[in-house]
This record gives sequence, C-alpha cells and structure tokens, in this order.
Amino acid sequence: MTTTSDSRPSSWPQPWAMPARVPEPEEVAGVALADFGAAVLSGDVEGLVAQFCADGDPVYAGSEVGEVAVGQVALHELFTDLANRDERYSFHTECLLVVPATSGIVVLAEGRLGVHPRRDDGSFGPAAEELPYRSSGLLEEGPDGWRWRCFQGTEPVAPPA
Repeated sequence: MTTTSDSRPSSWPQPWAMPARVPEPEEVAGVALADFGAAVLSGDVEGLVAQFCADGDPVYAGSEVGEVAVGQVALHELFTDLANRDERYSFHTECLLVVPATSGIVVLAEGRLGVHPRRDDGSFGPAAEELPYRSSGLLEEGPDGWRWRCFQGTEPVAPPA
C-alpha cells in the first residue's frame, strides 16, 4: 500500500484545500499605506498610479496647494511632478483607524511625514525633517486587489491660541 507524505493511505480522499486567508481590514489598509509610502519615497510614478482604481475617476488630494488630481491621467501628471521635486517623502503610520464600508474600507492614519532632500549626486538622503501627517481615503477591492478610490494627505496644524 502506498501512503501520502502525511502517512495517509493514498486511496483515502484528499483533504479539501484550505481557502486562502482573508486579510483583516487593518492589514489591508496597513499594506496599502506602506506600499503608497514606498512608491512616493522611490519616485515610482507608475507604481503610484497603479495603486488607484483604474475605473471611474480616482481622486488624490495632497497637503499643498494645487495637489489635487482626478482620473488616471491627472494622477500620472501630479505624481510625476512630485517625483521631480528636490525632495522625497516617507510616511510612518503611528495610529490607524479602519472602518469597513459598503464600497470598501475607509482609512484614517495618523503619523509622521519625513522630508528627504536631494543630495548633490542626485540621490535622496535621510529625512532632514519630520512633520505630523494625516492620511485618509477609501480602498476598494477589485479583480486586481485593493486600490485607492480616494486618497488625501494633510499636515495637521494646531488651532490658533
């Protein structure tokens, strides 16, 4: 009699394959934020655009005046402008709030924005400055995974005294 690698007779029925683990919304959001931050820091314009929904009009709103893009073409233009600056940015999430919604996952993240200046050789150095930063958005699941429908980042400020 032949046996399987787990010592069951080979004539026995094979066990059902376990379904793929469904990630928790917090994990989905954490990975999406980390991927977004890595693409911003590396200046990967195509990688940034690919993180947004390909259908409809995905939206990005940054923390500076004029940093608003609606649709794939506008996202590509804005992210190209960001990648061509004399600084790059990194994000460090310190607190994450995730709320499942009908159309996806609503994300609110508090953390720090690192500002990395361009060196004389064209590379980017370590963060020369860190600022409070808040990101929020809506992630939707599609056939190619989770993508941002809307992403917004801002530098919160203290209210006037």
